[in-house]
Amino acid sequence: KITFSENGDDNYDIIIDDDKDVYSNYRKFELYSMQLHLKCSSNDPICQNQLSMRDLCDRAFVSMDQESNMHRILTNACIRKGFRPKIAAFCNDIECYEKLVAMGMGIGIGRERLLPVNGTDKVQIANLNVSDFNEHYTVYVYYREREYFGNVKKLIDFIKENVN
Repeated sequence: KITFSENGDDNYDIIIDDDKDVYSNYRKFELYSMQLHLKCSSNDPICQNQLSMRDLCDRAFVSMDQESNMHRILTNACIRKGFRPKIAAFCNDIECYEKLVAMGMGIGIGRERLLPVNGTDKVQIANLNVSDFNEHYTVYVYYREREYFGNVKKLIDFIKENVN
């Protein structure tokens, strides 16, 4: 398995990634940023409580793949509060992930917008009210300034014009 970093970032004119110091030869601008929330099954009584991260140290978590940014954010947020999350399940499919959280397998992490599960109108996942969880996920567009012409310029300009 060849990873992106093994290929070397000099092979790319445009890179879309979270905040990284490794793209020193690139200019960047923010594509989007979203507030993240801890989530649980809407049937779990814990979703009615005001919580802190330490209140969750003995709870099970559901996480995206171990190499994902969401797993890294979740793990780092827990470690900063003095514990490692107890991962009950890893999943690399967002629909499956949401179903696991909705079924009560564990606490998950995700964006504000809640989508219906299984096409139903009833949302089965609730945002937890965790006072000391304030995580964002920000994505940037990196581009090489020396390649900022032609189609690369057209794409960068299109993205900049259409970023909300």
